Amino acid sequence: MRNDIARRAEKNRRDNKRERGISEEKKLRRQRIDDIIKSIYYLGLAGFCIYLIISIIFKYGIKDAVLAIIASSCFTIWLLIDGMKPFLHLIAKRKDWTRLASWSASEADKDEEIKHKREQKMAHHHSDGTIILATESGDIRELLDTYAFEYSKNHIDNIAQLWQIEGDCYAITFPCGVARIPLMDLLYDLYDECSEIRLWTPSYATKRTTGMWTMVTVNSDYFMVAASDDGRQWIVPEEDEEQFLFKETDIHQIDFQPYPNVFLSSDRKRELFY
Repeated sequence: MRNDIARRAEKNRRDNKRERGISEEKKLRRQRIDDIIKSIYYLGLAGFCIYLIISIIFKYGIKDAVLAIIASSCFTIWLLIDGMKPFLHLIAKRKDWTRLASWSASEADKDEEIKHKREQKMAHHHSDGTIILATESGDIRELLDTYAFEYSKNHIDNIAQLWQIEGDCYAITFPCGVARIPLMDLLYDLYDECSEIRLWTPSYATKRTTGMWTMVTVNSDYFMVAASDDGRQWIVPEEDEEQFLFKETDIHQIDFQPYPNVFLSSDRKRELFY
């Protein structure tokens, strides 16, 4: 039983790695092909239903088969509308009919629109400098896949960019900004996949800490602890763990380290997770 679970987990990891190797353009193209096949299938099924309705009418007459004809007609109309959606979407976009374009958009169309918005925001966004440095001992990529699915799948914030600094040392940045709770939640999850983690974020982003910069990590007791550059020490107590709210403490937790001077060059870029 345990071996079966381990084999399934390994297969999932291989599938995830293979999926990450597919470019976004290929994914969109594959999704568009799937949408076309689905439309053809629905239109073909609708044609078959129309044939059945005509056959029923000729064989039994409208009065004797009225319920079957109504049910079949409703199902056929639904199939026709769903099958025609890609063509309706093209017409609506050309005529600038916003509501119809939004309603008739396929998954590929929606993904392309999100991609376009994301690229626009990334082109104009100025990062606040939030960065995580982590030494991998598990699987950072699989973890970031999960994080992205939860926090940035259907919108354009909280995107994570992975950089490989050297060997098992990685940096994670957030080119479109990141909200406090997703950031802190990610830090806790990284604790299980990394032998060492450090987060630097502007103090205003934590909601409670002071100074210009705050450095955060998770200690061996599974508490989130921090130090700000004004010399103060902080901890997230158990009662505030769900909201990740820091409180000042007199107990010395960690030494503040200056913001890392890490050179993030294009050759060190890895995946974007969204």
